[in-house]
Amino acid sequence: MRAVWLSISSLLVSSACYVADPGAVPSAGEPCAAAASQLGEFVCEGGVWRALAELDMKPEPDMRPPPDMRMLPPDMKCAPEDDATLCAATGLTCGPASAVDRCGESRELDCGGCPDGEMCNALGLCVCAPRPCPDDVVCGKVSDGCGARRLCDACEDGFVCDPDELMCIPED
Repeated sequence: MRAVWLSISSLLVSSACYVADPGAVPSAGEPCAAAASQLGEFVCEGGVWRALAELDMKPEPDMRPPPDMRMLPPDMKCAPEDDATLCAATGLTCGPASAVDRCGESRELDCGGCPDGEMCNALGLCVCAPRPCPDDVVCGKVSDGCGARRLCDACEDGFVCDPDELMCIPED
């Protein structure tokens, strides 16, 4: 009877106090209790051991590209935008320019011309083109067509400009 009692008590102790061998390697699919714990090349996920290599192959749900992102062929790293798009992105509206595209490449651009009545300034922007002095105005200030006044002064020595008539008259 004593031998039976020792066998039963040994069985109870060994089953209740199981300690994993620290050198043991789990197998994929074996049950585990400590979520997110790692042992060698395995991690406890969902109550079972999973191989890290298996987990690395799963795409994260939030890692999808945005809907407006173009898919590139495998041999390309970046798709540069066309000149018109790059001109608009840099705020240029006309003329030749240099800019860095979204791929980090410096490019020479042609941002086009300006509509009638405008000209391209040094900053690559279409601006109002001031009108010259009209042929029938010899002197005085006239509108330049862009919201400013232009001085038309062509009086010879001995003459002054009549501001009302916009003509040169003899000096008194």
